[in-house]
Amino acid sequence: MSENTHLLVYAFLWLSTPPSILKIFPFTAYSFLNLSNFFTREYIPQHPFSKAARPLLYYIEDPLLILSAHFDVAIIAQLLYEAKQSRSIFVLGFYVFIWELRVEHSDASRIARNKIFSILDSILINDHLPGRITNCWIYIKRKAELLRFLFKNAVEKDGVVILKTEIKGMKDIPKLDPSEYPQTE
Repeated sequence: MSENTHLLVYAFLWLSTPPSILKIFPFTAYSFLNLSNFFTREYIPQHPFSKAARPLLYYIEDPLLILSAHFDVAIIAQLLYEAKQSRSIFVLGFYVFIWELRVEHSDASRIARNKIFSILDSILINDHLPGRITNCWIYIKRKAELLRFLFKNAVEKDGVVILKTEIKGMKDIPKLDPSEYPQTE
C-alpha cells in the first residue's frame, strides 16, 4: 500500500470523526512533502526555485516525517477517547490496521513507535508501580508483538491462511500459553 493510498484512507477516515488538529497536522505535513517533492523533482525540476528549494526540503524532510509519525501515534490515544465517547471501535481498529501497514514501510513510523514504546516501558516497568500494572503492560506488548509477527508472516493459499514456518527469528516470538485458549487442544 503506497503512502498516497494511506493518505487517501486517512482523509476518508477523518471525514467520519470529529475534527482535531492532532489528526490534521500529520496529514498536512505528508501532503506538503509529497507536493513539494513532486514539483521540485518531477514537474519543474530545472526551474531555479526548484533547484533552490531541494536542499531545504532535504534538510526538513526527515525531522518533519519523524514529528508527523509521533503525531500518528498520538492519534491512537485521541481515537481511544473518541471510541469511548461513541462506544464504537471501528475507526480506531481501522486506523491501527492502516497505521501498522505504514509502520512496515516507513522508517519514521518505526522510529516513532519504538520511541513511544521505550517511554512507556520506562514509565510502566518500574518498582514504584503495582506489579499488576507492569504485568498488564508486558502482556499487552507481547500480544501486540505476536499479532505483528502473525500479520507479517501469514500467507493465504487456496483460501487458507498459513503461517510461514521457516522464518528468521522464529524462536524469538512470544510463546502462546495453552491455558489462555481453553477451547483448543
